[in-house]
Amino acid sequence: MADTAEFKDVRGEARTGMDIHDVRLAHTDRALIVKTAHDDVRPTLRSGGSIAVFVDVDPHRRGPEYAFVAGTTRGSDFGLVETDGWRLGDAVRHADTSLSIDYENERVRVRIARSSIGDPDEVRLAVVAQGTRRNGELESDWLRTIRHMTRWVTSG
Repeated sequence: MADTAEFKDVRGEARTGMDIHDVRLAHTDRALIVKTAHDDVRPTLRSGGSIAVFVDVDPHRRGPEYAFVAGTTRGSDFGLVETDGWRLGDAVRHADTSLSIDYENERVRVRIARSSIGDPDEVRLAVVAQGTRRNGELESDWLRTIRHMTRWVTSG
């Protein structure tokens, strides 16, 4: 059983393939499953795509405690790191995570085992995607607004 939530974003804010359309979160008894939908996610390095899913597990602390960061081009690395507020920190050792990208349907799927983030009863997210414009400039698209955290979602 999982508690699920869907969060919509304005389409067309970003002029790259990483424009976020929506984010879906399933908080199961074993993992967080985060699915994002975009425009034109590409496997090539020229797109310069990346995504970061910030995870807040402690309602008493300000800001997120973890971030899953990944490139979205074919062969890119990904990982789970601790955060200090919004600053990325050290990698979480032995984190149980996965990333899959469906280039045809413009979807990114992130899985984070709850055991890797302290088995929280509830979480909330902030999501940012980056891509490179045709002129070479990097552009960020946050879900809703910069550093916007979703509502709290409990585990099933």
